[in-house]
Amino acid sequence: MIRLAPCALVAAMLAGTGARRADAAALCVDVASTGAIPDDGNDDRAAIQSAIAQALAAGGSHAVCFRAGTYDVSPAAGNASFNLGNVNGAPATNLMLIGAGSATVLRMNGNAGTQSWNLFLISNGAARVAFRDLVLDGSLATTPAGHLIQIGAGDGTPVSEVTIDGVTLRASRNEAIQIAGGSSIAAHSIAIRASMFQSNLGAAIDIRGGSDQIQIATTMFSANAGEDVRTLGLPIDGVTITGNMFVRDPAAAPAAISLQGGTPTAPNTRATVAGNVVLNGAVELTHFDDVTLANNLIVGSPQAGARPELRMLGHASGTTLDANAIVRTATTAASVVSSEAVAGVAPTRVVMRGNTFVQPAPANIVQLFAVADVVFASNQLVFASSSAATFSGLQLRALVAPTDRFAITDNLVMGNGGTGSLASAFRLSNSTGFTIAHAIATGNVVRGCARGVSFDNSFPGPVTIADNLFDTTAGDVVGGPTAIVTGGNRGEPVQLVGTGDPTATGVTAPNGSIYQRRDGAANTTLYVRQANAWVAK
Repeated sequence: MIRLAPCALVAAMLAGTGARRADAAALCVDVASTGAIPDDGNDDRAAIQSAIAQALAAGGSHAVCFRAGTYDVSPAAGNASFNLGNVNGAPATNLMLIGAGSATVLRMNGNAGTQSWNLFLISNGAARVAFRDLVLDGSLATTPAGHLIQIGAGDGTPVSEVTIDGVTLRASRNEAIQIAGGSSIAAHSIAIRASMFQSNLGAAIDIRGGSDQIQIATTMFSANAGEDVRTLGLPIDGVTITGNMFVRDPAAAPAAISLQGGTPTAPNTRATVAGNVVLNGAVELTHFDDVTLANNLIVGSPQAGARPELRMLGHASGTTLDANAIVRTATTAASVVSSEAVAGVAPTRVVMRGNTFVQPAPANIVQLFAVADVVFASNQLVFASSSAATFSGLQLRALVAPTDRFAITDNLVMGNGGTGSLASAFRLSNSTGFTIAHAIATGNVVRGCARGVSFDNSFPGPVTIADNLFDTTAGDVVGGPTAIVTGGNRGEPVQLVGTGDPTATGVTAPNGSIYQRRDGAANTTLYVRQANAWVAK
């Protein structure tokens, strides 16, 4: 990508507005003109503040440009080095802060003592503020609270249309960016794109209640100690996270993306997480409705411990997982995807389709406890553990009412076979007082599993299990309600060649399969699978 020099960039942005190219320099206040000298080790805060005030004065350019170099910035009275909520007695509007790319660094340098210290505060009705081609460096400045950019708060007047483009935000002792509207929406239309968040001690982006229309796109997150993107509080409406790269420290405990902050009775709403790559991280949804996760690659940390890579908690309803690949790499027992009830409230209206889930650990692959209205379709589930066959590809368990209405269709479950095979491709479990009913399992292909569909307890039904292809060793359908409809299910006989007795060596195959033994003698060379046992011919 070609980056223009600051004044040339301003001229390009104003092309077609009637401004002459000869006026380009006048359209951008260069901080050098107000005394900010990079790389000299002196405090540049006052000079930069003067440039901002000049740009926003009557007839000003509304743009401030920084040359290459490092500018040292000290704390100021109040809680911000640069308070864009009050410049010349009014909130900043139509302001651009433009650097020369990664060579332009604004570095927090000093000690704020016990007071909070933000590098930039955008509040009190500030609007249309843009940061471009800068590095904001917190230098891990000692301060009990504060951020590189704080958006919102102040007197509560709504802040809108803040753009952060091509900016690196690093080494903040707390959250790099905090967006905080308040009890009602007061931080609106915030766009963060083509930027980088690196080595921040708090969350990289912290979205608090009173925020809506937050867009995070094509941005890199690396080695942040807190979550990369986190929501907290109410109300939050409309978060879009697309095309980003999240690279977590394998030992970091927080999730890469944590969408939370609602309550069991008042969830936050509307989020899209699409086209992202998450390495060594996880995604969590808590009391957040109408969430779509699509076309993401999520590869968990090998040190994740007992933490699923995707977790849905409480009022996480209307969740759609579409065409994601979610791979667990830790071998400690935890599912790849899980759902849980919180305060008696469980996820509902969950759609999972076209996803790939890979499980190397001795645990279920997808574990949905306390859910209702589930469509589980066209997914591929791969069990890569060599542990004993006690786990399931998909386990549905009733823990709170209503747990009802499941459609399990056209999935491929590969259970690894042998001693590491899955106990069941699909397992439906009731608990005391709550039951599963109205389930359909059709068009699924199951290989390397002990059972196709299994039921733990009695069920009221009706349940339909039809037109599936089962390659199982202990039964296609085990247990189940009295009101069950089965039909068209079948195993697929195969022809196998090996050494040794197939029963003694643990060879499994559908009934009707043929096994040819290389080292066989008379009457022990050819075996046929009959009634789930090998019979020598």
